[in-house]
Amino acid sequence: MAWIEKPNPGWAAEKPMESPSNCGNWPCTAPENVVLAFKETTYESNSELDEDANFQITSDNSAVAGVMTGCTSMPEWNSYRCTNEGEDLSLLIFESLDDDNEDRDVQPVYVIDENGNENKLNSFMDHGWEGFYSSMKHLQRFPAMVQAGTDYTIKMTGTPPKDMRFALRAGASEKGIKVLIPYTTTSAFSVRADG
Repeated sequence: MAWIEKPNPGWAAEKPMESPSNCGNWPCTAPENVVLAFKETTYESNSELDEDANFQITSDNSAVAGVMTGCTSMPEWNSYRCTNEGEDLSLLIFESLDDDNEDRDVQPVYVIDENGNENKLNSFMDHGWEGFYSSMKHLQRFPAMVQAGTDYTIKMTGTPPKDMRFALRAGASEKGIKVLIPYTTTSAFSVRADG
């Protein structure tokens, strides 16, 4: 049916101070935060899945999908299959819009739900090259599996960016999420929708 590959361990540097890699100290985590939604699905042959026309397939991330309502581990797919009737499984994508968004790292970033379940995120992979070497520029963009209707805290190891953009890629759910970001300093922030 499906196969979602785990992050390649080779993306991480064994000795990051001596030989930097595309992802830094541990593999980039976008492959651990995939949500595929299937709607009005039909099958060409008889299958044990015939009764489910609407479902989701997520990465094999037990810290997230393993605690979500209606999700079942499918080892043969390296994934979870979710029959979440409210279609609350969503993808939260957030990124730094600061001028140094490729130079200053804030990861690891921890997305923690209201029950204390934690999703540890790394930034996007460096795809730039300077001669024979990686450019060491990592776009500070983070996709995270979330469940709509749940509150989340996003803790960044580095200083949180001043200017950020968030997008919630939700299914048919009309629920949102609440995000709390602990800042190390007192400041005033504005939040705008669609802008």
